[in-house]
Amino acid sequence: MPMTKNNIEILSYKDLNDKEAEMNYSQEPVPLLTKDVPLVQYKCEERRDEFTMKCLWDCHRFFLRCFYQYGYFLASHPAWFLILPIVLCTVLAVGFIKYSPERDVEVLYAPINSRAVQDRQKVLDTFPDLSATNYQAFSLNKLLSQGVVIFKSRNDMSILTPEVLQELEAFRDDVMALRVLNDKYNFTFEEVCLRRAYQANCVFEGDILLTPGFKLSLRDGNVTYPLWRFGNQGLDLSLYISNVNLTHNVFLKSAGSVKLTFPLRQDTPEMKAMSSAWEAKFLEFMKEANYSSLEAAFSISQSLNIELDKGTKGDILYFSLTFTLMITYACFVSAGGDCISTRALLASAGVFAAGVGIMGAFGLITFAGVSFVNIVGVMPFLTLGIGVDDMFLLMGTWSETTAVKGLTIPERIGLVFKKAGVGITITSLTDCLAFAVGSMSVFKSVQNFCIYTGAGVLLCYICNATFFAACLTYHGRRVYSGLHTVTCKKVESRAKLKNEGNGCIYAYMCGGSIPEGPNDDQSVCEKAPKFLLTNFVLFKPIRIIILIFFAIYLGVSIWGCTKLEQGLELKHLVLESSYFHKFQVWDTEEFGSKLPIAFVTIGEKDYKDFTTLEATIEVSQGGLAISTPNPPPFSSGQGTVHSRVVKDPS
Repeated sequence: MPMTKNNIEILSYKDLNDKEAEMNYSQEPVPLLTKDVPLVQYKCEERRDEFTMKCLWDCHRFFLRCFYQYGYFLASHPAWFLILPIVLCTVLAVGFIKYSPERDVEVLYAPINSRAVQDRQKVLDTFPDLSATNYQAFSLNKLLSQGVVIFKSRNDMSILTPEVLQELEAFRDDVMALRVLNDKYNFTFEEVCLRRAYQANCVFEGDILLTPGFKLSLRDGNVTYPLWRFGNQGLDLSLYISNVNLTHNVFLKSAGSVKLTFPLRQDTPEMKAMSSAWEAKFLEFMKEANYSSLEAAFSISQSLNIELDKGTKGDILYFSLTFTLMITYACFVSAGGDCISTRALLASAGVFAAGVGIMGAFGLITFAGVSFVNIVGVMPFLTLGIGVDDMFLLMGTWSETTAVKGLTIPERIGLVFKKAGVGITITSLTDCLAFAVGSMSVFKSVQNFCIYTGAGVLLCYICNATFFAACLTYHGRRVYSGLHTVTCKKVESRAKLKNEGNGCIYAYMCGGSIPEGPNDDQSVCEKAPKFLLTNFVLFKPIRIIILIFFAIYLGVSIWGCTKLEQGLELKHLVLESSYFHKFQVWDTEEFGSKLPIAFVTIGEKDYKDFTTLEATIEVSQGGLAISTPNPPPFSSGQGTVHSRVVKDPS
């Protein structure tokens, strides 16, 4: 018979089945008070609705029955479910030996098969790399290997005083003399530097500032800024100096910072390897360099990758700390009841299950050939939180089953999965689905992150449904056998121990009883939120305050979305203590981003045809107008448009 509570009828599954059996589908429906819907149509609609509800209920009962049977079977054979997940995840973790990190920023953060990537590949396939003998900034098809230094004067001195320029010359000579000496290489900068057809010496950007001609023109006050003509060459000095003081808003008087760049060859695999070795030597040199009148910020082409790896290694420490804190928190929250009913050690097993799942996911996906990217370092923190949520849901449901008397342990575990199995399954599957959709992103970094995280969530779910459930089974056996949580010895109730003359501390630490309801094994941290939140939400002023705060939160969120800026600032990808972070801040504040524009035409063109020449000139002038609002008669670097033409190889 159905029970009633507060005049509300509560039906068990059996009562609902009886109700369904009593349904009389031949019963005539109550006529509708309308002339638009015939009785026959109403009768069909009512039967269809009843049939739909019955199908949905049957489907729901089917899944509940499956989860119950699974829980019952697991609790009948817990040893297998305790050992197999650990063995499986350990075997999967071995796949981490195929660890293959991807550090190329262009590969990670450029859209896959985008127009820019395709166009750049066409240029690479068409134009050979001539930077070793005929270097021009506008002819670059990809980022160079290079060492870059930004110097600022100390004590507000000008960077262009004779004393500071002399120190810069000494720095240049030191860099030129850097020698890479090891078992494989023995060379200096001259062997890997870039050269121009009309210049015998090595190229480094900013060298014009150290020439006698520049010093003489600066002393005479004839250097114009930002554009300056030096012989037959037009130069954009804003590429090399910033924070300037001008005379008559035109002539350069002083500057606060200077940027020097040492580009390196990478036209052959051997040159790439040698350039990388020289960059490492340059980085080592800059970390130890110290100048009396100069403060330096420096970078190499590999700096971002190096610093990202350092950040990832630092995440290992943070994850270990998070794992420890999570175990401590779970034990503290679950430390209710007495020495029999407490679930503190059980909570530790739940956190361990999540950690094992994360370990297996890393190995599985790495073995599958998915490269490891730095943002995957976030995955353990996210997955651990999801896994612990499932663990608390299962433990909370276990506490509720203690109110049901006369059940065996397999029946109790079956009831736990019958109540909580659908919940943890739906949450885990929806998370996996979200990350599966994310794995179709056009950004490789997002793709790989979603693949790793989706696998982590799935394996955490499997470990919770197997390993942790097996631990829950052994916990249940111990509890209903009246055994101590640490010693696993039979204990008496606290009241009995006190009556026998034992002290309060002994009775508290060594006494306990089998729980008879949820309150017997739950801690204050579990009881208080249910009591407080229930009473708060039922209090009308609190409900109004909640709605007001939510409206404010929603409004601020919408406003924040309108202010969202697109872009990727590299300084946010590394630690603030990193030398690369300092360089990025200085470079952004002092020099910004300035790149040459190149229009490339692939295909056979007749340049005797006036129409072809006119179209080429129009494109060049259009690009110049876009890059520089007031195009100068001469320029180099920003505001310069170059056109390259090649005959179609076919």
